Formats: sequence, C-alpha cells, structure tokens
Amino acid sequence: MDKGQLYQLNQRLQYRCRCVVDVLRCQNYYTGMQYLKNIRTDLEQFVSCAIQDPDILGENMQLSLVQTLQAVMQAQENEDYVLLADIIEMQLLIDLDMIQNNLRDQLAVFDDESEIWAKNIAWINKNTNLADTAVRIREVCKRQSDALGREIWTEQTNTGAKTLAAKDARGVYYFHSNVDPYYEARRFADWYYTPEKREYVVYGMGLGYHVEALLDMDESITIRVFEQDIKVIYYFLRSRLQNKILTNSHIEIMYDPEWKEFAKNLETNPVVVVHYPSLRHIGQKNIRERMEYMFIRDSGIRNQHNLMVSNFRENELHCLHNVDELQEQFRGKRAVIVAAGPSLDRNIDQLKQKPSDVLIISVGTVFHKLMQCGIGVDYVIVSDAQPTIRDQFCRDFDRKIPLLVLSTASKCVATEYAGEKYIIYQKDYPLSEDAARVKRCNIYETGGSVSTTALDVCLRLGCKSVAYIGLDLAYTESRRHAAGTTGVERIDTTDMKLVDGYELVDADNMKHMQVASSHLFDMYRQWIEKRVSKASVPVFDATEGGSIIKGLEIVTLKDYLQNN
Repeated sequence: MDKGQLYQLNQRLQYRCRCVVDVLRCQNYYTGMQYLKNIRTDLEQFVSCAIQDPDILGENMQLSLVQTLQAVMQAQENEDYVLLADIIEMQLLIDLDMIQNNLRDQLAVFDDESEIWAKNIAWINKNTNLADTAVRIREVCKRQSDALGREIWTEQTNTGAKTLAAKDARGVYYFHSNVDPYYEARRFADWYYTPEKREYVVYGMGLGYHVEALLDMDESITIRVFEQDIKVIYYFLRSRLQNKILTNSHIEIMYDPEWKEFAKNLETNPVVVVHYPSLRHIGQKNIRERMEYMFIRDSGIRNQHNLMVSNFRENELHCLHNVDELQEQFRGKRAVIVAAGPSLDRNIDQLKQKPSDVLIISVGTVFHKLMQCGIGVDYVIVSDAQPTIRDQFCRDFDRKIPLLVLSTASKCVATEYAGEKYIIYQKDYPLSEDAARVKRCNIYETGGSVSTTALDVCLRLGCKSVAYIGLDLAYTESRRHAAGTTGVERIDTTDMKLVDGYELVDADNMKHMQVASSHLFDMYRQWIEKRVSKASVPVFDATEGGSIIKGLEIVTLKDYLQNN
C-alpha cells in the first residue's frame, strides 16, 4: 500500500472514529461496537503498512498509537463506553490527524483530477441526464479558464477529502467542512432524513457529500438534486469519484439555471433540503432571498419539532372548543387585528371608540397593554411555541376573554388561562391536519406569525373587512415593539436591510421613506400580500407607519372605525 492509499485509508478511519463517538454518546452501544470492529480492522491494516516507513510513523507516534489502542481495548473490556468515546475523540483522532498532516506534506499529488473526470463522465454517459450538461461545462470552463480558479475552487481538508470554496464581495466561503466533509454530511443527513417521507428535493450540489449521506440513511428514498451554477457541477465531477451518486437510479441531478424544474418539483410536497452554503452562491438577489426564507421557515419547524408535538398534545386536551365554532360571531363583522409594532402607540387610544360591529383581536404580546388601556378586547390569539410566551400572560391568566390557540402554541397558555380556549388547526403540520380531518374542521394558514395567522382566521370565518394596526413589519424609531409590551428595547438598525415604508401624517398626507426591516418581516409581508390577493373582502393597513404592504389600503384607524 503506497502513501496515497494510506492517506485515503486514514481519511476513512477518521470518519469512522467520529461516527463511533456519536453513537456511543447516544448510548447506542450495539452500533458502536460494530463501528469499532471496522475501525480496528482498518487501523491494523494501516499500522502494518505504515510501520514499514519511518517517515510515516516515527518511534514516538508508534508508541502513542500503541498506548491509545491499549486504552481503547481496556475501556471496551471494562464496558466503560463513556471513557471509550473520550479516548477515541481525545487520543486516537488526534494521533490520526497528526499522521495525516505528515502524509500530506510528503505527497506531491493527491488525485489525478483528469482521471476522476473521465470516470465520472463515463458514468454520466451511461446512467444520468447530465450528458448535455457535461458538454456545456467544457465550453464554459474553456471560456472562463482564467477567472474560474479565482471565483471558485477546491481545497484539501484535514482528513484529505476535498472541500469547495468560493469568493464574493464579502470574502471566501466554504461549501463543506474543512475538517471532515464526510462526517459533516452524515450529521446533515441525520438532521434532514424523515423516515415517513420517500421523496427528497435538494437544492445545492456542492461536491455531493450531503447527497450521498442522505442515500446512506435509506437507500429506498428518491433524491432530486438541483444546481443553478454549472461551475459547481464542474467541480463536482472533477473533485472525487461520484459513482455512488451517478450510478444510482434513485438520484437525479438537474442543472437548473432558471429554477423552473426546482419550483415544479415542490408541488409533490417532498422533503425540501436546502444546502445553506449553496445559498450564498446564488447570484440573483430575489431568488436567494426566497430560498433563505424557505430555509428559515424549515429550520424553525425542525428546531421546535419535539416542543410542538408536546404543545399539540396538551392543547388538544385543554382547548375544549374549535375556532370554527366562532363563525357566527365573526361573519359580517369588521375586525381590527392589533399587533405589537412600535406605531401602535400612535393610535391605540382610538380603539376605545370602536363601534359594536368591530371585533378587536389582540396578539398575545400586546394583550396586557390593551387591558391596561381599558380597551375592550374580543379575542386574544397566540401561536408562539416557545414557553417564553408565558411572560405575555403572567398578569392576565385569570381573564375571561376568549383565547384563540394555534394547535402548536405553547401549552403553558392553554393549561393556565381561565377563559374559554378555541384551538386553531393549521395547514402543513401533519398532526394538526390529521386532527382537523377526523373532526371535519377547517385548516388555517399561519404565514409564520401570530399576526398572519389572525388574518387567515378572520377571513375564513367570514369577516366583512379586516384592518391591521401595530403591524409595522419594520423597526420604527429603532424599536421592536410598542411601549408597555415585551421586547420594547431600542436596537441598532445601522446594518439592517431597508424596504419601502411610509408614515401617515394625516388622512390626506403620507410621507414615503425607507425603513429598517428583516428577512422575517419580509416573509410575513409577502405572505400577507399573497393571502390578500386571494381574499374576497378588503384588508386595510391602519398602522399609520411602517413598511408598505401591497394590496392593503392605507387608512387612518379613525377612518376605518367610522367608515368601513
């Protein structure tokens, strides 16, 4: 076995060591012992070959490896799996990394990229739909040969596998780990793999580590991978042998520069996997922002999965009513949804003169403020899954005002609030959709926030019209929320994105301006614009300041209460 082969073997050893540490930490000892057998086999082969060359293993390193292996065997015999994981992580991996660095210094050439390219192209010509793309790759790289290496390139990692790097105005960024791309990909796949789902749509090809790792999780799933930059596919084909991907009938790779195929493939409700490092490489700003919104939304759901299941279980138990039961109370009425934006301080007192045909729906954040102001709230609505929402109600749990509770909202509200609770079953959450189907209830769109959820509830329950107040969707006067609510502190908006905004001076005068906003605010704004475009009744913006929401007629709250 030559040095190049030893280098590859050591790369595999380091990956397996990281995997065994993971499973041992989870008390999955059966799998850990299976991994350990493979590690010992590879390590014995590595040492028996490397020991013959003093340039690879000097006396000190040989002694260190022997001592580490003895410690591994002793911990295994004692069934001390906690110590075993520590030894592998803190001793064996360090030894292997030092050996790999030594080998890297001795090797002048790591891989023959032309040979790798030829083999990958041969597999493409036989098995995938990328044959035409390969021809285009040659043409693009020929035209851009001088600039290509300055814009995007591959680098060696600590373990010896390659990573992909690129450069933009902000500097250099990486598509894969600089330590161990294979291990990073395994953790990536652990996060996205969903046993109940068979179809996966992946945006971002990179060098393919994450795609290969997903298939390793379950060889029966189908994966469609989309990439918009032909230069990325070029390096995908030059960097490493891709036979696991290119010869597998369950994986389809698509060069999709105009995003048409990617959008089409979302219609079947697959698991959408966004390779986040690839997002930065998207040149079109509008596309990049839409993909970032998708990523943020998906990450939020995944991060809160266990919490949402627990909330759903308890809310089902403690919410004795369904929001559909309120249809008669909403039908034909006008509704004011009161959000907690900074501009609420401008017109909140006008709610005291609201006519009898106007319902006031308060989000949880501003509920206590409205109570303190003596404003007659008809309904309170909550959607946040986090237990910190309790702070919004800590002084008002004994209120009798009806509470509208998203099925996954924090269970602390439904379990402690004294008033009647009405559950809202939401779209795109399987437990909620299943429950609504069984109970023959409506399913409501949430839009990602309590204010957007409230809009869908009002429209579906038959309101005559709807108006927002306090919905700045911007950091007006560098504040998050109105006075007297949680999160009122001032923030630095210097580096925040600016969007089209306004300030309503009076009923006839509006001042246009740029206002500080965020990606999340943009998501909510775009959702509202889309939802309102499908509504059969008017929706008004009576916030009197903030970002401009297309489709909402800007009015003063006074005018809405008196005339609409």
